[in-house]
Amino acid sequence: MKGVRPSSGRPVLRVLLQYGGAFILGLLCMHTMSRLFNSDAVPAQTPNLPEHQPSKMVEPKQAATLEEHVKPQPPVNPPVPTTIEAPSVESTTPIVPASGQPTYCDLINTVNELGRSVSDKKLTVSDLLHVLSQSIKPFTFVQIGAHVGGVNASHDDTMPLTKQYGWHGLLVEPNPFLFKELVRKYKDWPNLYFAQVGIGATDGNMTFYAVTDELDPETGKSLTGGRDRQWFVTQLSTFDPAIAAKRMRSVKMLPIPVEVNTFPTLVNKPSHTIKMPHYVLIDTEGYDWKVLSTIDMQKYRPYLLIYEHNKLGANKKTASDFTAKAGYRSAYQDHQNTVAWRTCSPEEAAAMPGNTLAGALIARIKQG
Repeated sequence: MKGVRPSSGRPVLRVLLQYGGAFILGLLCMHTMSRLFNSDAVPAQTPNLPEHQPSKMVEPKQAATLEEHVKPQPPVNPPVPTTIEAPSVESTTPIVPASGQPTYCDLINTVNELGRSVSDKKLTVSDLLHVLSQSIKPFTFVQIGAHVGGVNASHDDTMPLTKQYGWHGLLVEPNPFLFKELVRKYKDWPNLYFAQVGIGATDGNMTFYAVTDELDPETGKSLTGGRDRQWFVTQLSTFDPAIAAKRMRSVKMLPIPVEVNTFPTLVNKPSHTIKMPHYVLIDTEGYDWKVLSTIDMQKYRPYLLIYEHNKLGANKKTASDFTAKAGYRSAYQDHQNTVAWRTCSPEEAAAMPGNTLAGALIARIKQG
């Protein structure tokens, strides 16, 4: 068997160097890695870099510190509004009309301040009605004792103004003969309502002394009696038996029962829309005070009220005192009629629009 020759010293040294170097290199690597791992546990002595810090809530103290670096800015005035806000509903300050014109309320205040009347050459009831008609839409009225409508145009221009301004009205006439003619003449007018009733202190029935003459529908003249008896036919019917007894000597009258309503019952009827009239006219041939006394003047406050005074006798002053107690001033419109007017409430004055005619009338009465 052939023996193995032992290796020389040089190869052995080579092997030792080869494996020993590798061993030493491994130790060095382990030492280096050990230092690297141990360095992670020691806080780094490096500057605070914001980009490496996690986000967190700013403490109040820090926020105050930041504000110290903000330069204060001068206050800025708010922009001026282009429109003016309307006063609240609770405001009692009168609103000046946008037109800058005086109102009906200003006109009435001027009349009262100057101690003037609304029935002289400077100012008439018709003037006031024109101003009211231009200021209030729709303007409403109740005429008690309407007869056949528009007969006495000399002192009652209700129907012409109704046509001109489109008034809404309630025409009341208890005489069945005259009521028929009244309806025939105005049934096609818009916003007019008719009531064949009388007005009294209580609801029920009363004896009405009716003039029975029929009228020619074209001329308005009586078809009986052989002469023009238009005035009698349209004016002489009455609830007053004493007055009726005197008139029966010259005209034919028939006592008939008619329905009677109080004023509240009349205006609250569902057949019409005239609930709070702006204008009330009464012409009931001696019965005017009894009609007037049924109106609650604190509740129903027409701007204007006209009633016939020349047949009231001792009740003429009673009627005047009644309206005065309700805050109305009054004057004779002519020899037989009284006109009563009142000032506006603060709410009415605030809502009333300006009116060119009101300004002209104020200037006119100030000249007198």
